[in-house]
Amino acid sequence: MKTLANPIARSALSASLALFAIGAQAQASSVTVFGVADASVRQTRVQGDSAVNSLASGGVAGSRLGVRGVEDLGGGLSAQFWLESDIALDTGAANATSFWSRRATLALASRDWGELRVGRDYVPLFVRQYVPFSPFGPNGVASNGSLFFGTPSLLGSGSGAGVRADNMVKYILPAQRLGGFYGDLMVSAGEGRNVNKHRGALVGYASGPVNVNVGFGDTDDTAGTDRIRLRSVGGAYDFGVVRLTALLQDGRYKQRRQRTLDVGAAVPVGAGTVKASIIRADQSGGGTDANDATQLSVGYTHALSKRSLLYGTFSRIDNRGTQVFGLGGVTPAAGRDIRGVEVGISHLF
Repeated sequence: MKTLANPIARSALSASLALFAIGAQAQASSVTVFGVADASVRQTRVQGDSAVNSLASGGVAGSRLGVRGVEDLGGGLSAQFWLESDIALDTGAANATSFWSRRATLALASRDWGELRVGRDYVPLFVRQYVPFSPFGPNGVASNGSLFFGTPSLLGSGSGAGVRADNMVKYILPAQRLGGFYGDLMVSAGEGRNVNKHRGALVGYASGPVNVNVGFGDTDDTAGTDRIRLRSVGGAYDFGVVRLTALLQDGRYKQRRQRTLDVGAAVPVGAGTVKASIIRADQSGGGTDANDATQLSVGYTHALSKRSLLYGTFSRIDNRGTQVFGLGGVTPAAGRDIRGVEVGISHLF
């Protein structure tokens, strides 16, 4: 092979190779804009009160706008960022205190060693249990959030990390390298706000129709002198004709305790899915022994395409004692029952 004696030719070749390398590197990077637009017509009614009619946002998935990016660093290593904002589709408003309120993370991910993620993100119990182990998840009038991580479920601790935590560091195992075993480990600093100081972890196994895991989440109270402690186990099995889910959680704060069980089913019917769940919350200690609740929910989703669906949902919460579990953004008076119904459309983009 002849060498290029002409310095100009050598320089031109070097420049061409550099441009080729830059182009190849650029092709290994991507930035994606994505989101969800979800709106429903909703009615809620507290026992003994008149109905509240509204246009609501996020009946089956929270309305959002996000941007995420990945750069391939080679050798199975990548740098990633994810910024995601809440949108109230009925008013167009974003979160009043934090624009990237849903997620704001920077990560270094390895195919072989897992992912190290920092920023604001979901706690392990939320993303690994509350979402996959309930047919309705944490959205809409049938949300499991009321009984699992709503204000009454915090048992007076004031925890601010039932769903997400700021100032967090999370490590995620490389599930694809572990034969279906997966896990998360997360800690977050309070930085002057005790109720954000969270420690959580979870391990599980998912393969084919089965998904099971066990985890915990501890968050400091407002004074920073004690913690609310959550311990939970959940699972799902897809039989094809029906997907069954179950989630059992034990929460404790000082003398108070809440045991919560969610059992659900999702049945595919043509282009749609029929869903049903029952959730039971049993509180005890600290004068809360009578403050229990049961939530019954049924619903149907119909896929118009891979990205759009219609849905209808009904849910009812029976409160006992002085319990105040609410739904659809409405909190009843102590001991009052509440029900809600909504019909809507959800579109992914």
